Amino acid sequence: MKPFRTTLNAVVLKCTLNYTDSFLTIGSCFSDAIGKSLAAHKIHTCINPFGTLYNPHAIHKAIGYMIDNSFPDADTFTTSQGLHLNFDFHSRFSSPDKKELDTMLRSTVQSAHDFLKNASVLILTYGTSFVYAQEGSGNIVA
Repeated sequence: MKPFRTTLNAVVLKCTLNYTDSFLTIGSCFSDAIGKSLAAHKIHTCINPFGTLYNPHAIHKAIGYMIDNSFPDADTFTTSQGLHLNFDFHSRFSSPDKKELDTMLRSTVQSAHDFLKNASVLILTYGTSFVYAQEGSGNIVA
């Protein structure tokens, strides 16, 4: 007879983690929660540097920015209700001044790139398989 539930056999990893490791979390709100818990225990952590992102495409694109230390294309910027935003970043990255947003994003990408170079662990959490596309261009947005 088949078991009623899925049975998992835990495997002991050969690598270990300790308080000297650096963690970078990226993805859904679960990444925020994990990162906050790590930081509360005084572990060197960079928590969702691009803001909360849910779909895999947006998360992977953000990781690409970190790895390459690259900046979003001009067509990823928009204006809404007097604020400048970027479709590849969480809406917490907004400003009434486009140059201020540009500086904020460049600084964030650079900081995330620098942190990632020395990170011991990268924690990815996906929140959904659904994506939303920008009308007209069809580009997937975060």
